Amino acid sequence: MLKRGGHDLTIQSAHSYINQYLKENTIISAKDLCQHLITNHGFSSDAYSTGRPKLYVDVVKYLENLQKNGHLDALEKNQENCKYKVLTVEIPDDSHKESDKIEENDNKNDDYEDLQMTLF
Repeated sequence: MLKRGGHDLTIQSAHSYINQYLKENTIISAKDLCQHLITNHGFSSDAYSTGRPKLYVDVVKYLENLQKNGHLDALEKNQENCKYKVLTVEIPDDSHKESDKIEENDNKNDDYEDLQMTLF
C-alpha cells in the first residue's frame, strides 16, 4: 500500500495515475514522476535520508514491469535516477498484476530484512 494524504491507496490506483502520466509525456524520469504523484495527487512526501522519496522504489518497480512488457524503453539507469522512453501508451489494465506479485514477494523479503535489522 502507498500512502496518500494519510490514507492508504491501492497499488492499482497509483498505477492509473502513472499510466495517465505516460500518456502525457514521452520521456519519463522516475524522480520527476514521483514528484508529480506527490504534488498533483497527494502521495506521501516521506523520504529516505538521501532525499529520495520512499515512493521511488514502487514507481521504479512498476516502470521496470512496463519496460519488460514492451511499453517503455530504458534510456538511463543509475543510482540517481531511471529514465525511460514511452513506446506505447496503450497499457492494459491488468499490467499491474505482475508488479503486484513482485511487490508481495519484495514485501516478504523486506519483512525478513526488517527482522534481521532489529537483531543489531
